Amino acid sequence: MTKILDQIKNANLTPTERKIGDFIINNQNKVVFMTANKLAKAIQVSDASIVRFTRSIGFDGFVEFKQALQAEQEKNYHVIPNELTIPTERLAKSSQYSNSEYFFYAHWEMVNENIQSILTKNTFKHIDKAIDYMLESKNKYVYGSRGRTGIAEFMTLMLSHCLEDVHFVGNQYMTPFDYLADAGEDDLLILLSFPRYSLLDEEVIHMADKLKMKILLITDSMNCKFIHKSDLTLFVDVSSDTFFNSYTSSFFLVDYLCGLVSKHIGEENKEKLNLINTHLSSLKNY
Repeated sequence: MTKILDQIKNANLTPTERKIGDFIINNQNKVVFMTANKLAKAIQVSDASIVRFTRSIGFDGFVEFKQALQAEQEKNYHVIPNELTIPTERLAKSSQYSNSEYFFYAHWEMVNENIQSILTKNTFKHIDKAIDYMLESKNKYVYGSRGRTGIAEFMTLMLSHCLEDVHFVGNQYMTPFDYLADAGEDDLLILLSFPRYSLLDEEVIHMADKLKMKILLITDSMNCKFIHKSDLTLFVDVSSDTFFNSYTSSFFLVDYLCGLVSKHIGEENKEKLNLINTHLSSLKNY
């Protein structure tokens, strides 16, 4: 937890201020893009209560508080160094590994650090909330462009074994917008977006926001410029010393989320799995 969130957690607050503090802790990725008035409306308190809250935790006002929160998030969530953002430069960086054995251990360490970022950049409260979104929404639309397509397809397959109405948004015949055209406020968009962030991803999340869908964004850092449109964001590092991102950690996070969904539903999907297994077995597909 960051220094500011620790201040909120440990401060001596009134019930109203505690309500504000809890909202900020659980929605910090959205708060950094809010005005004091918008925050007050979201929590259903007065503008003056927001000001009193920020002063109670040691700031002169909301503007100073938000600036400090933004600075902490940029420090904690900025993942890929600027000098590695250009693929050719990242490729040059990887040439320092003189043999396959050295690169194996260097890559192993980086992948483990990426996986560990799931614990350092997210709270279990946020993860549980993501599961609630999946369980409570009517239709689940999963989308990832470019290198994220495989992860999105994998997530769609795993979720569809557990839940009804899970859709992979994308094939060679239809655009994401064709899929989302019938979506609404009871539906969920799960968007996987990593550097380099795609303009297509931005337009998809813009459409989902316009349709008042719930939006779960899975990305690597606060640098994702459309992050403020998501209802909930989960972070995972995809750092790599090669010219492409390392998506092992993303598959791990998706696998973990789908596993949690499976645990929540218990044996509710047993009949569906038996039906699938019956037909796979008839094809000798074990």
